[in-house]
Amino acid sequence: MLAALAAGAALALAAPARAADGAGARPLRLGIFPIVSPVELFRRFTPLRAYLAAALGREVRLATARDFPTFVRRTAARRYDIVVTAPHFALLAADPGPYEVRASLRRALVGHVVVHADASYRSLEALAGRRVATPPESALITLAGRELFARRGLTGARAPRWRAYRSHNGAYEAVLGGMADAAVVSVNALRKALERGAPLRTVARTPDLPNTALLVARDLPARLRERIEAAFVRAREDAVGRIALRRAGIPGWRPARVAHYRVLRPYLQRAAPP
Repeated sequence: MLAALAAGAALALAAPARAADGAGARPLRLGIFPIVSPVELFRRFTPLRAYLAAALGREVRLATARDFPTFVRRTAARRYDIVVTAPHFALLAADPGPYEVRASLRRALVGHVVVHADASYRSLEALAGRRVATPPESALITLAGRELFARRGLTGARAPRWRAYRSHNGAYEAVLGGMADAAVVSVNALRKALERGAPLRTVARTPDLPNTALLVARDLPARLRERIEAAFVRAREDAVGRIALRRAGIPGWRPARVAHYRVLRPYLQRAAPP
């Protein structure tokens, strides 16, 4: 079904896109920040790549990195044309980096403190001194989660024993495997885990934060930058786009600019240097 829809969209959109951007234009490189393992990331986002290729009328290639610091360095070096990245790292890339913010995920970003569904923990305070898994130390959800524990007085001798994993799914898998008593993960990652039947239960959540950012390289033609933004924002109105969003586990995009993310600057200042 996806292939048939993509083919139809390509026939409708490729010709005018090539006329606008020039025949034989080089492939666009879409960088996705490593929120999950590379295998899972490519599985989720391949339909989005197909949708964008059809909408823009040119080849789009997926790329990521083995960890957050590597991805941040590659973004700063302008290794990607389009970037889907963590909210606070959008500031590094766009203010005043080589990218501009063009869109944000429609829903707010929330961190969930989760435990195994069968665990006895019913509150954040019950996790004092316990093993808590997180995404990488510089991830926004990790920073927000640590702040949540601190605000509840779980510091010093009552602080959790933190352990960072390479991804959100790595953090909650530690809970499922008995290697951690709890994990701090994003609402996006938790939703996908629950859809697969993972026995997880939320005991606390962070305040709402700006969600994942879409960045576009400033040196791309202005018309192409506009069309990239439009393709993301209009995905929910397109048959292929809706499939791509569902596979990626995201609710859709809305237009946004860098000012939307400046509230996160304190988190960026606390993030580990890339």
